[in-house]
Amino acid sequence: MYVYANNFKDIDTTMLLYPKHLDKIYSKDMLGINDKKVILKLRSLELNSEKTIYNDFINEIKKRIEVINE
Repeated sequence: MYVYANNFKDIDTTMLLYPKHLDKIYSKDMLGINDKKVILKLRSLELNSEKTIYNDFINEIKKRIEVINE
């Protein structure tokens, strides 16, 4: 994620999303130094959904990402 962020302009924050298994993952780390600093957020995402319609599921995932991106 550090290399990705430093190869594109104006990216100072990256995020890795993992499917939630046992524990909720919620961390924020700083990679690099000086003007090459990149924030790396790790989040777990609950994928259990009773929605059977694909578009509804995607919209639900988008809502959840908005919450964990705070």
